[in-house]
Formats: sequence, structure tokens, C-alpha cells
Amino acid sequence: MGNLVTNRIHLRAEVGGIPEARIGEIVSALSGVPADEALTKIRNGKKDYGAWMPIKLAGIVPQPESLAAPVAWREENWGTRAHAEDGLYLITDSGAISLRFDTVNASPSGVIEALGAAFPELQLEAKGYDEDTDYAFSAMSDGAPGEVEWMEECDPDAVKDARDFVYPGLNETHDEEIEP
Repeated sequence: MGNLVTNRIHLRAEVGGIPEARIGEIVSALSGVPADEALTKIRNGKKDYGAWMPIKLAGIVPQPESLAAPVAWREENWGTRAHAEDGLYLITDSGAISLRFDTVNASPSGVIEALGAAFPELQLEAKGYDEDTDYAFSAMSDGAPGEVEWMEECDPDAVKDARDFVYPGLNETHDEEIEP
């Protein structure tokens, strides 16, 4: 299968929280789950943890139906070669969306950039890492609406920084993390 890159994306409004209807729209696009059902699942999830639901990269960057080389297309357009299976969705106390998920061999750079373009009114911050290769990335939309600044590093300190963002408040081995 390859190495897994563990990712977290935060989307937040510059002031106040994201309106609930907009959260439902975003989560539905990412998960393929109807907005009302997705919001209910998240609300019924564990406090400060969230709920596991599917993540559909094609919900943000649609994949053409008939491709001769789907893996090559995904690598070029999503940044990673395969769908992520499940994502951990959380609505924070400040009204932001937080999503954690794994991808194969690479960060989902194309999906993250497409999220920034699809929701230019929101601030995006994303980080991820692959401990096996000391690879880490960070991305944020801090400038023009929809523009995402990207940085990739092969450095143990960058991996630690990304891991702390992906798993806030957990110990070094993430023993307390509950998987789906």
C-alpha cells in the first residue's frame, strides 16, 4: 500500500464561527453524507473528538469516470494516489471545522488547494506528516482569498510540529487516539 501521510485540515472564519448551514455544506462535500445527517453525526460524536465519516477527495476535486490511468490522474490532481477512507470530523467550540485523515505516500496538495479556492471566505490551515520518511507539509491561506501557501520539509522537527497539529494534546505515541 505504501506509507501513510497523516493530515489535519482546519477551516475557520476570520471572525466568529462558520454558520452551521455552511459547515453542513462543506462536510457534505467532503464526506458524501447529506448535510443534516453529517451535522447530527458530528454533534453526537465524542466532545472535542468528533465523528468518523467517509472522506471523498472526489467531492472537492471530481475524478473523471473513465480514466486509462486513474492512479496517475489522482497523483497529478489530488496530490495522492488513492482515496482517503475515513476522516475524523470535528466542529470546534469556536465554530471551525477540523478534519483528520490519512492519505497514501503523499499529501493531498491538490485537494487542499481546491478547498482554499472553493471556500475563499474561510481561513485554511493544514499540516501532515509521514514519520517513516521524515516528510512534513504545512499549508495555509493567509493572503489573497483562495490562495494557499505551501511548504514541504524533510526534517524531524517539522514532523514533530505537524504531529502536534494533527494530534493536539496527545502523547508522543498517540495511545489515547481512537481509530474508527
